[in-house]
Amino acid sequence: MATALRLPGTLFQHFDGLRRRRLALLRGGARQLLDATEWEVERVLHVGRFVLWTGLLALLVFVLGASPGSMMASLLSVGLSAVTGQSVTLRVEPGSAVYWLAIVGIFAGGGLAWLAYWLILARSGAWRWLRFLVIAIDVLSLLRFAVAARAAAITGVDAGISSTVLASIVPAVLVLHVLSGAVRVNPFTAGASGVTALLGQIATAALLELPPVQAGTQLGVLILTNFLAMNLVFILRGMALKAAQEGVLERFVPEGLTQRIATAGGTVPARVVPVTILIADIRGFTTISEPLGPTEAVALLNGFFATMVGPLAAEGAVLDKYLGDGLLAFVEGEQHAARGLRAARTIVRAVEESNRDRPQPIRMGIAVHSAEAFVGSIGAPARMEYTIIGDAVNVTSRLEGLMSSKAGAERIPASLVVSEDSVRAAARDGLTLPELQGPVQVAVHGRAQPLDVYYLPA
Repeated sequence: MATALRLPGTLFQHFDGLRRRRLALLRGGARQLLDATEWEVERVLHVGRFVLWTGLLALLVFVLGASPGSMMASLLSVGLSAVTGQSVTLRVEPGSAVYWLAIVGIFAGGGLAWLAYWLILARSGAWRWLRFLVIAIDVLSLLRFAVAARAAAITGVDAGISSTVLASIVPAVLVLHVLSGAVRVNPFTAGASGVTALLGQIATAALLELPPVQAGTQLGVLILTNFLAMNLVFILRGMALKAAQEGVLERFVPEGLTQRIATAGGTVPARVVPVTILIADIRGFTTISEPLGPTEAVALLNGFFATMVGPLAAEGAVLDKYLGDGLLAFVEGEQHAARGLRAARTIVRAVEESNRDRPQPIRMGIAVHSAEAFVGSIGAPARMEYTIIGDAVNVTSRLEGLMSSKAGAERIPASLVVSEDSVRAAARDGLTLPELQGPVQVAVHGRAQPLDVYYLPA
């Protein structure tokens, strides 16, 4: 008894939660993320529309013997008879010039209409509202055959189109029409497709004078298809949104890392592993950015980071975080030292190349160090980071500081400083950089023993 009393409340909570989740898929960032997906789906559907309508017209005209000219003559006959009040019958003889002109016209007209919408899809944002008009035109284009068959029956003109054949073809095409609305991943276009399909089915049944049982069965199938399509659209929308979110996430988190976290069940336990750490920084960014506005300063940083992220991604490095005008990254796994050193050298070359187009060149410093460190998911359960911590990070930061003007007497005028640990590890992996100079011994804050480093002169 108690369970029965709780059932209405449970159902209400379930459907209210479902409503909230579906509304969330229609608002804010979700709507913006899916805009490109809806456009891409519309393009694919438009290609499918061309194949479907061309195939359907070819079937009706060249296989079933329908005559577009006779259909048009029947419609004109009914219209003229209604206007004049007299019986008017127009005929188009098979094989005549008008007969072939009508066939060419119906294919050419459809092709031009298809091309016009394709150009709009490629060059204009008008497709967002125009697609609703296209949905209605699709049903009206299908309905014209039923109208022509009805007009032919009234005038007695043989249009070469059978009401029986139409009664079997039209419902199948309307089901495809409803499903095409669902795969548009937009509930409003899905609803428009469903409503127009239902109205088209009702009109077809009336025009072809279908038996009530047949008309009711076809209408029932369409209603069920609409129900499934309206639920399917939210499932597809959720999947598309997830894919779009992953695409955005890959701009912030390396693809390999997302796969590793997903494989591990959402979190990677912290463990001690050998890694190669890179810390990069723009030299004198405060002086460079002082005459710039906020927009220009951010554009400068974004251009600098864009130059750096490519080589890091190519070597499978994890971009841990941006540090104002610098960044922290690390490489783990096989040949981590060689990959990290190769990424650092590629970044130096890339920055030198980009400086050729800058009125004021950017000076940078990259420090590379290989050691063991704690790597894994760290943070509260609601918000975690895959990051690196440990003394190795501090050592790398000290090495990066050696290239700063604040380093004093220990300053190294270089664009790249590499610890001897990284050089030796990279050499074991088969990578050597003969352009590196050194070694030189430097004192590292927090360490009793000096550290041998190699450097690439600025």
